[in-house]
Amino acid sequence: MTESDSAQCSHTIGAEHKAHVGYIRGKNLELVPNEKIVQTWRSLSFKDSDEDSLLTVILKPIKEGTEITLIHNNLTDSETDVEKGWFTHYFEPMNRYFKK
Repeated sequence: MTESDSAQCSHTIGAEHKAHVGYIRGKNLELVPNEKIVQTWRSLSFKDSDEDSLLTVILKPIKEGTEITLIHNNLTDSETDVEKGWFTHYFEPMNRYFKK
């Protein structure tokens, strides 16, 4: 659904996830089916000394389908285009995928 052949994810807590040829990576911290995903998240632009950022995705059923709330905390100063990246690399491809 991200249109990335290299995206990998697991439904196991503690398992790693990767996307965009390893540019994005992290681990699953919390997985509540149909409700919540919490992951560590970092890109190759993070310095080794930078802490992982924290991604929380909350899924809420609504009349029209599902409302997605995305909370992305603890980003480094070098991550200036993250919001744009979420739309370009995730939300727009997801929209195309789910319309099929």
